[in-house]
Amino acid sequence: MVGLLLQHYDWILDQNREITDAEREAWAARQREYYAQHRRQEIARHLAWKAAHPEKVITYDETRRQRIQETDDGTATLVAIARLKAKATNCAYCGSRLLRKETDHMTPVCLGGEHTLWNIVIVCPDCNLRKAKLPYAKWIERAEPQHRGWVATLWEERYGHLALESLLLPYPGARLAMQCM
Repeated sequence: MVGLLLQHYDWILDQNREITDAEREAWAARQREYYAQHRRQEIARHLAWKAAHPEKVITYDETRRQRIQETDDGTATLVAIARLKAKATNCAYCGSRLLRKETDHMTPVCLGGEHTLWNIVIVCPDCNLRKAKLPYAKWIERAEPQHRGWVATLWEERYGHLALESLLLPYPGARLAMQCM
């Protein structure tokens, strides 16, 4: 009986140990590879879910509109965003040439980010879809390794007074994170 308990205890310790940077990077690489191979299937799965749950989509859209109204400082007008899109030629996250332009809130509105020009960047659809509503520190981890410096520099240029370490959990608006789901 004691041997069985010790084995179970060792298993629990192994499950709760700290994850190393190498393990975290390997996991992120697997996630990126999976996404690259299954992008179309994931988009189709997402669209099918939205079609099957229209009431949840409506609720989400209403909640998002309300958050945008509450955090809007008046700078992110449709005209101002159209100007940003007109000027942008490359994705703010990966640097690729923009054929389709989308806006992204660097700090997601559902995590306490503001709807301001300061928090909005113009990105490619792939980066916008991959980032989704991730906190920025998690986005840096998930970004392709060759783009991480670019992504981190973008944050530092905008929010230089806030260290990137401050983005790690618990992050601002952590209590709202579950409401984003």
